[in-house]
Amino acid sequence: MSINIVTGAPCSGKSTFVDKERAEGDIVVDYDKLSLALGSNKSHAAVGHIKSAAFKARQAAIDYAIDNPDAGSWVIHTSPKPGDLERYKTAGAVFHHLDATQDECTTRAAESGRPAETFEAIERYFTTEKRSGRGKAMQHKQISLALTGVKFANTDPNVFEGYASVFGGVDSYGDTIEPGAYAKTLDARDRPIQLRWNHFGDVIGKWTEIREDEKGLFVKGELTPGHSKATDVAALLKHGAVSGLSIGYAVKDFEQRGVLRVLKEIELYEISVVEEPADNAARVSGVKAALEDATALKEIESILRDAGRFSKTDATTIISRVKSLTRRDAEADQVKDLFGKLYKNLRN
Repeated sequence: MSINIVTGAPCSGKSTFVDKERAEGDIVVDYDKLSLALGSNKSHAAVGHIKSAAFKARQAAIDYAIDNPDAGSWVIHTSPKPGDLERYKTAGAVFHHLDATQDECTTRAAESGRPAETFEAIERYFTTEKRSGRGKAMQHKQISLALTGVKFANTDPNVFEGYASVFGGVDSYGDTIEPGAYAKTLDARDRPIQLRWNHFGDVIGKWTEIREDEKGLFVKGELTPGHSKATDVAALLKHGAVSGLSIGYAVKDFEQRGVLRVLKEIELYEISVVEEPADNAARVSGVKAALEDATALKEIESILRDAGRFSKTDATTIISRVKSLTRRDAEADQVKDLFGKLYKNLRN
């Protein structure tokens, strides 16, 4: 017995798949069925307290399934967030992704008389999928500077080469990348892969060569001459003062082997020079600690700008909105955890 996670777009056939595959006595965690059991008149559009209760019941059932993997369970989860995926993976879950097209999902929704909310959910899912590859937000995977093997050309101080990814190793998330994982994304591209600073920073140059070899993803880049940030990055790379290289990507295909996730196909969006800690959790912990020490909204504004990398305008706008919702600065402690969660979600 095991924990089975079934993912896919709304109306992709997840419930039907589970009904066919489950054994007698297996636990099935299905939000829509829980909503009906709690009194919803609409099987796919619960509202109010019923919706809230259904989500809490679903989470409790997922917790039970993870704590009791020998019970045998099937969890229907349209598009798990990275934190959910990590938890499922740690529990040794088996993943099943139903890869229906948008037209197929829309047709099923119409034939089964689904409410308008379902069609909106299908549209949202596939709009996100077009941006990020599989309905999931773009993820990041870093390789340390030591493993990149970065070196600069003798003839041009702005040209460097190294590895943005290596095959075969297992990272802290239990992922390993299979040779050939980048083949499709490199062969069929409608726009170039960007060379950025810290994923969300400036474009600091261009990649002139990206290819797979027996070791991993080999890259050769040229930092933009005269660009102040690019000049700084060149100095940091030569001094060994950055963390390494990091890819912005989405997983198109993978195979779960126990707690190991083998990435078989990757959609590559950008490759950055990064100064961040390799583990996002370490950065988030630092932000949360700073928030816990803050005593005023003005301090939280500074944290958003410095640690959270929000612009001054964005940070000020967020704080102004919070002030409009709270009566006095003393209530700032009530929103600290909110900012920690907001930051974590934005950076994952």
